[in-house]
Amino acid sequence: MMKTILLLLCMTVALLAAKEYPQLFSRLGTPLYEADSVLSGTSFAGPLKDKAALYHMEAEKVLQLGRDIESSELPEMETIRFYHTSLRMLDKKYSEILNLLKHELRIAVEKDDYALFRQIVDLHFDALFEQESVKRLAVEYYGKRPKKAAKDPYLENMANDLKQMEKEAAVSSSESGNTAGYNKQLIILTASWCPVCRQAKEYMKKHGIAFQEYDIERSSYGKKLYKDNGGFAVPMLIIGDRHKTGFDPAWIKKNLHTSGSNR
Repeated sequence: MMKTILLLLCMTVALLAAKEYPQLFSRLGTPLYEADSVLSGTSFAGPLKDKAALYHMEAEKVLQLGRDIESSELPEMETIRFYHTSLRMLDKKYSEILNLLKHELRIAVEKDDYALFRQIVDLHFDALFEQESVKRLAVEYYGKRPKKAAKDPYLENMANDLKQMEKEAAVSSSESGNTAGYNKQLIILTASWCPVCRQAKEYMKKHGIAFQEYDIERSSYGKKLYKDNGGFAVPMLIIGDRHKTGFDPAWIKKNLHTSGSNR
């Protein structure tokens, strides 16, 4: 009995391990593999179906290569480079499919094809709705849904995100007054786990510099600002049309008085 239990446990662990994605270049690879798990279950016709099928085949090959590298005690550098190149190529195919899905979504809205609209939305493909314009298009059309259509939690959440973004944008524009003689607003994009962010906020408070903070993991508006300004790390400082990654007191003092672009 004990042997049977141990065998089942080992099989379960093996199956779970097999589903894990490679950690090598995971920031690039994991979203691509997750996208494949969504796209492989689609039932679209035409070019989208063909591209999704091709993407699935390529993703399986690249995924296996990544697993082979990680299971190897000493993988060759050339193989690692090839894996990275393969991920880049897969990323291009992913972008093509994403653009095609956006195109299909717009067609569904323009032709008032609610069935096609639902087919796309039911993928729950978050990357498709990262752009505010696409998210707004979906939410506005959802608001015109047939009376018999049930509420959709996924789209309801999107609608709430947009409302929150508008609310935070309004707060940001109204809270533009600064103390310490500064005549511009300072926005700081932060994350709860970031020690430099805490250091920056303490500095601002100590020197009487008013600022508006947005957590990029909790605030929809903060996420939008971070993405729009090419964010790759926090804290990010924004003053007018200028932004800077990292904490720089001299930059803050200088740019609270001046205008222009410094990207």
